[in-house]
Amino acid sequence: MADYPDKILIRCEQCKKEATLTTLHRHNGQCPHCGNSTWHVQATYLARQDNSDGTTLTLNALGLNLLSSSGFSLGSPVPGEKRPVNGIDIHDVPAHEIADIASPEVNPQVKLQAFVVRTQNEQFSQHRKAMQQHGSQCDQCGILFVLNDQKPWTLVGTCSRVCCAAKYGAADYALIQDQVLESAKQQTVDVRQIHRDNQVIPVCCPSCGHRFDLPRMYEGVHRKCPACGQKVLVERS
Repeated sequence: MADYPDKILIRCEQCKKEATLTTLHRHNGQCPHCGNSTWHVQATYLARQDNSDGTTLTLNALGLNLLSSSGFSLGSPVPGEKRPVNGIDIHDVPAHEIADIASPEVNPQVKLQAFVVRTQNEQFSQHRKAMQQHGSQCDQCGILFVLNDQKPWTLVGTCSRVCCAAKYGAADYALIQDQVLESAKQQTVDVRQIHRDNQVIPVCCPSCGHRFDLPRMYEGVHRKCPACGQKVLVERS
C-alpha cells in the first residue's frame, strides 16, 4: 500500500454531494449545497494491474515491445490500469477541521493526505488494542483473530484455513474439514456464550436511530449500522 492515498473525495454527510478544498475554504467548511457542517472523507489506494507476463513487463520497463512471429506487439510500454485495492472511510468530520485543512496557508492537499493517514493509524491502533484485549492468538502463525462459530477453524485455535491445515499436517483444509468440524462442536456452545457475555456495549446510530449491541472488542472503532449502513463510533455511554 502507498504511504498516502491516491484519491480522496470529500462528501457532505447530509446531501452526499462532493466538494473541493477550494470551495470548502470559501464556505468556511460548510456545505455549499445544503449548509451541513459534517463531512465524509473517502480515501482510496490504487495499484497497477497488468496482465502481461514477466518478460513483457521487463521489456515494458525498458520502453520496448515484445513482438510475435507475425509481427504483432505482445506488450505495450504503457503501464496497466490503476484500480482500487484498499481504502478508508472517515465519517462525521466537523466543518472546523475541514476548514483548517482547506486553508491555503499550507498546501491543503498535503494536509488532507496527512489527516487521512493520521486517522487511519489511530483507527488501526485502537483496533489492535481491542484485539489484544479480546482476540485470540493463532497457534500456527501467531496473528490475533476473533473466535467465530461460523468459521470452525477459529474454534480449534487457528486464524485461517491455511493455518488450520498446517496445524493438522494436511496439504489442504478440505482434507481435514470433517475432523475440524467435529472438534469445533465442543467449542461452539462456549464461544456463543462468550459472544453473549461480550455484547455489553449498546450502540445507537446517530443517522437513523437504530439501536444494537456489539462486543467489547469493537470499542473505540467504527462499525456499520445494520439498518442504514452508516459507520458509528462504538463507545460506552
